[in-house]
Amino acid sequence: MDLDYIREFVVLAEIGNFQKAADELFISQSSLSQHIKRLEAQMGSPLFNRSKYPVQLTPFGQAFRPYAEKITRTYQECSYDLSLFSDKGQRCLRIGTNILDRYHISTYIAQFRRIHPDMEIRLFDNEDDELRNMLRHNKCDLIILRMPEKEDSEFISVTLQEDPLVAVLPISHPLASRFSIPVSDLKDETILSTNDGTLINMLFRDMAKASGFDPKISVLKTVGTVLSLIQCGNGVGIIARSMCIEMEDLAIVELESTRSIYANFLFPKDENIFDAPNMFLDFLRTKSLEFNR
Repeated sequence: MDLDYIREFVVLAEIGNFQKAADELFISQSSLSQHIKRLEAQMGSPLFNRSKYPVQLTPFGQAFRPYAEKITRTYQECSYDLSLFSDKGQRCLRIGTNILDRYHISTYIAQFRRIHPDMEIRLFDNEDDELRNMLRHNKCDLIILRMPEKEDSEFISVTLQEDPLVAVLPISHPLASRFSIPVSDLKDETILSTNDGTLINMLFRDMAKASGFDPKISVLKTVGTVLSLIQCGNGVGIIARSMCIEMEDLAIVELESTRSIYANFLFPKDENIFDAPNMFLDFLRTKSLEFNR
């Protein structure tokens, strides 16, 4: 029997819909249907009653399901354990993130490499959804993402850093001398943000809505461009605190009842945290970082 066919059987049995199961498996519906038919031919009996909606297991399929789940689970555990070794037989840590340049992450990884020269570290850079999918399908040991909340509904979440939103104003602005301001004070301002700040824009729109107005947001390419325009009096910036750099003629002002971005490590809920990622977390704890498990 083909192990991939058995894994596809398990997913289809769980979802009960060929198209949705195919989407989950990243194959076409026709391919999934063919694979299930081949598995049924190998087993010598139908596994699904296709006349029902959602599709239902036959009695034979019900009897086979716990064995198929055990086979799939054992294969995944074996695959994971072996993947922790590189081609040279070294232990391997697979990290997925698209924020290597933030929160000192690249520095921490470099320091960890020096402490554990016998461990290979593989880095994957991709969009958030693809990184989640890699973690979901055991292609990463952990991923590091920016999120609007500390917790995650699908994965275990460990917070590396909380990054609150702040306002950046020209020093000549009437609000620049204030330690903090309510969001409502910005209702008549042109808000400047960056095109990598989608999460920031979402959070600020929520804050503005709670204060009774719809913000006027101009999206620019880089943080440097945003800060230069603010310096010349062209608007007020809303950025994460970690993005702030020292510039003359600029003031950083706290936002009352602000929202934060969270730089989080994510792990699968249904897996143990194995040696390599656990070692990395323990190393970060020695750096006096605050974690929330």
